[in-house]
Amino acid sequence: MEITREIAEQIHGQVVKAQDLAGAGKLAEAGKILAKALELCPEHPDANQVMGLLCFQQQKYQAARDHLRASLKGVPDQPFVLASLGQVLIELKDLGGARGAFLKAIEAMPELGAAYGFLSEISRKQDLASLTGKIIQVFLNVEDLNPLTKVQLGFALTTCLEKLGQTEKAADTRQYYRHMQEVVKNQGRPVELPHPPEDVKTALLRARDHLTAANYRRAEKISRKLLQQDASQADALAMLALTKSYLNEYDTAIEVYRKALELSPNQPKLWIKLGIAYNNIREFENSEHCHKMAVLYDPRSAEAIYWLGNAALGRGDDRLAQFYLEKAISITPGFSQPYDLLGRINSFKADDKFLAALEKNAENVDRSRVDSIFAHYALGSHYYRNKEREKFIHHVTRANALQKELAPIIIDKNIALAGFSKKIFTSGLLDRQAGQDCKLITPIFIVGLPRSGSTLVEQILSRHRQVAAGDEIHFLYSHILTGVEKETGQPYPEGLDKITSKSWCEIGRAYQKRLSQIAPKAPFITDKQLSNALYVGLIRLALPWAKVIHVNRNPMDRALSIYSNHFNEALPYCFDLKHLARHTKLIKWILDFWRERIPGFILDLEYEDLVADIEGQTRRILDFCGLQWDPGCLEFYKSERTVLTISIGQVHKPIYSSSIGKWKQYADLLEPFRVEMGELIDQDGFLAGKG
Repeated sequence: MEITREIAEQIHGQVVKAQDLAGAGKLAEAGKILAKALELCPEHPDANQVMGLLCFQQQKYQAARDHLRASLKGVPDQPFVLASLGQVLIELKDLGGARGAFLKAIEAMPELGAAYGFLSEISRKQDLASLTGKIIQVFLNVEDLNPLTKVQLGFALTTCLEKLGQTEKAADTRQYYRHMQEVVKNQGRPVELPHPPEDVKTALLRARDHLTAANYRRAEKISRKLLQQDASQADALAMLALTKSYLNEYDTAIEVYRKALELSPNQPKLWIKLGIAYNNIREFENSEHCHKMAVLYDPRSAEAIYWLGNAALGRGDDRLAQFYLEKAISITPGFSQPYDLLGRINSFKADDKFLAALEKNAENVDRSRVDSIFAHYALGSHYYRNKEREKFIHHVTRANALQKELAPIIIDKNIALAGFSKKIFTSGLLDRQAGQDCKLITPIFIVGLPRSGSTLVEQILSRHRQVAAGDEIHFLYSHILTGVEKETGQPYPEGLDKITSKSWCEIGRAYQKRLSQIAPKAPFITDKQLSNALYVGLIRLALPWAKVIHVNRNPMDRALSIYSNHFNEALPYCFDLKHLARHTKLIKWILDFWRERIPGFILDLEYEDLVADIEGQTRRILDFCGLQWDPGCLEFYKSERTVLTISIGQVHKPIYSSSIGKWKQYADLLEPFRVEMGELIDQDGFLAGKG
């Protein structure tokens, strides 16, 4: 029948009256009024919606379903009606229909928190991971979520993770869920963080100064003293964890961050630091979880979203990584790190929308020197690829100058370490090595200087069926070095003569067990932490069956590449060409020593030789490692593994030689390096005598 304006107004009045009566508990009277309204217009959306809800309250589920469907037929995509229909269908045991209704509800209204809660309870196990992703998307895409919605989303996340068997992660989200319940009780006001006493603040500032000056043990001592006085000091725990991260003792750092977060879970900065620690040991799923927790507490944290991009990239999901990086940029356009990583994943074009923002960030030193540095490096890479020489030189020179302003005094502590090693690692000491019976796996250490081709070598090895790639990891520091210092009671490398071959066996086993967690079934695993060149003697003692490959490259080409790139690790020699030359000579000196003291333990590989004869050099690598020939190694560029180093954009390409001799185009830029190297290099930039 045709609905006149008068009838429409009459029905509207009846629906409103029925709602008031239902709210007062007078369900029968409300039902009678709605029945009259539906006689006038059986398909009326509002009347059917309210009647459906009324039937649901009275447990008349089939009638409720029919009325709600009638409401949706009149006006599709009503999120609250769809969510109500989903609840009714649950009661009718139609879980497939309920899932469909809830999914349509959140498609129409992504912030409908209650729908996620029901979905988490009825979804199949294979759908739960996707649902958790949808929940995080709400935090990222919907601004100003109200606290009650956050409670509902926190409940849904917790349920998903519990059903997936991820108990530790579920405990984290349960803490968030309870925290948000407190916020709701507090009428929307945030729960205040506890502030440490003034004397603790002063001590923590002193510890921070020691960290900045690389006096890590002093910072650790201050943190531990504070914790002896009060073990519940979350800020002192956070400082201790940060110190352990600086010392590359990531397993300990993770444990301590966890303790701090148990005391004070609503600190997104702490979650980010914990996530970075996981990222550094390549536990990308745990890293991703931590940064998601940071997003729950602070959805506008561009830093947390940037690290989500890193973690997604680590898992091999480039598309999701790009989404996160672009999201971080949209939140804080002045934050340059996402641009840098985005440019490595997907090289910017000349008219790319991000270039103008990068140029602006590069010049805006007052906002953030670190962001300006990243912007200059990213622009330098762009202009290098596009062969715009003057712009490239401008940006890399400025980037390195700003780096130097942040660290005007460069102290290479490795000089002292190398000197000690030469005195301590005598032939007598090296005879005390662990026995072959301690062998669990065979680590393959790839050592040397950055930008020498180490990632290419690891990529070649990773294509062998018996080899897993560990990438740049820190287990040698956190397991072998820590084990040595516990055994001797002295800082490394002092007291090594006290350790027996039996103890070396136990120290080596601890490292192997931790390394094997990367790939439990792989008999060979690579460790591409390049600075392990300084610890070859230690490797020989704890893991005498290990393989050590030194990858070398034309020092001038390498210097150009190092000087042009930003490194996530603190490598102070990278932004000063004279210091880079001194560090280059130091690594040469210590490797010469190891070759003399442990003949045959190191395979020397020249990058230029590898490019010229990839099959011949690959056979040489496999023979040295005791591996049979595998032709798949020559197709290293087909590897699906993700690389997070600067080589990210290169390792999925076939071998190329275009970068060899490139330094000659930038000889003027590199002159300080060449002068400092002196007679060690010839006119072609190679080590003297290399050719």
